[in-house]
Amino acid sequence: MPISGLVQRKALQLSQFAQIVIASASVVLALVVRWFVDRGAGGVQLATFFPVIVLSSLVMRWQVAVGTAVLSLILAVVFLMNDLQASAFVNTVLLSTYAATAGLIIATGQALQQVVRELQDQRDTTERFNVELQHRVKNVLQMVKALASRAAKTDDPEVFYKALSGRIDALARANRQLGVTRHNSGSLSRLVAEAISPFPQRFDVGGGECRITGDVGVTLAMILHELATNAMKYGAFANDDGRVSLHWTVSANEATLTWQEIGGPAVEVPQHKGLGMRLIVRHGGLRDVRLDFAPEGVRCTIALPCEQHRQ
Repeated sequence: MPISGLVQRKALQLSQFAQIVIASASVVLALVVRWFVDRGAGGVQLATFFPVIVLSSLVMRWQVAVGTAVLSLILAVVFLMNDLQASAFVNTVLLSTYAATAGLIIATGQALQQVVRELQDQRDTTERFNVELQHRVKNVLQMVKALASRAAKTDDPEVFYKALSGRIDALARANRQLGVTRHNSGSLSRLVAEAISPFPQRFDVGGGECRITGDVGVTLAMILHELATNAMKYGAFANDDGRVSLHWTVSANEATLTWQEIGGPAVEVPQHKGLGMRLIVRHGGLRDVRLDFAPEGVRCTIALPCEQHRQ
């Protein structure tokens, strides 16, 4: 951070009382310097105070800057201009010029403060974006590596390609919905819709609205992809009559999502766990995952952290 920005941030963090004390001490110092130089006899008695007004305008609240300008004028009149004889017109012009100059300085200083704050906010946002992007890319690459290593165990290249490409597509869709934003979150309903979009649209879908974070969203999308893929092979989508009920409830800071297959072939408990079954477990920030191979249809319940929309 530039030194000027750091000074401004530290100054603005001070209480208003502390700022007033510092500004007042600076005005008195300016008066003492001018008093020992020429006691205002050299003309332009207010010139010594302008640097203090400029600094207070740049690094302090506008109320303190205005107080600095007023105090500077009072001290100049009392100690540096009391022996000067001038007409009312000259005094009016002098006071008006000083007020206009001080006002312009304060307005400019406050505008610069706002610009600096906005630039600092943008810098902080960019840093958070870069951190999240690196984190997301690392996680995605690790997941792709795991998917590739497990899918490669099959002897059929076509099966390997379909398994890997489908899961990578699911990753891509999830990241497209979640994005990488300053809030690093996405809509649960939109993520669910995107995750099930490649499959037969025999879903009954619904639930309360909430937002979920990046890692949780990617993990949820992968699980939904695996559930739908298995439903295509063995479950509700393996015949013409099956459907999937996909509903969720939102309470406090948690959403509970239930996948229930209806009307498909009779379910048999798998004898071994493939890659898909290994993905449908609690991981990636999910709070709980329960998979039940009931004869009438596969049921999966997923609990995940979420943030409800604020009205």
